[in-house]
Order: sequence, then structure tokens, then C-alpha cells
Amino acid sequence: MDAHQPKCPHLPLEVWTRIISKIIDCRYLPRVWLNCRRVSYALKVATETAFIAKHLPHTRIEFDTGI
Repeated sequence: MDAHQPKCPHLPLEVWTRIISKIIDCRYLPRVWLNCRRVSYALKVATETAFIAKHLPHTRIEFDTGI
């Protein structure tokens, strides 16, 4: 096998998006966002698509104003 050939076939973007969409544990979501987007352009698109469709609609941001 040539050293430059991938060892496994590439997965379609839709498959990566579905895989990332299935990660629902809030402890891992920040790591998924930060790390998966750095791997490749395709994984960045899959991560952003999954977050827009699945995770961001359920995201809540709270601020402690100290009042």
C-alpha cells in the first residue's frame, strides 16, 4: 500500500453531519466544536451544519449580573 493513500474510505459529508448531530452530552459539545472544526474543511462544514441544525436551537446562555 502506498503511504499516501488513505487507509479507509472517505465518509460523505452527510454521514459526518449525522454522527456529530448524535453527540448530545453537553460536556463534550465544546470539545466537538473546537476540535472537529480544526481537522479538515469538510469536517468543519459538517460540524457547523450539525450545530446549526441540532445543537444551537437548544442552547441557552445565562449571565450572572450580580444583581
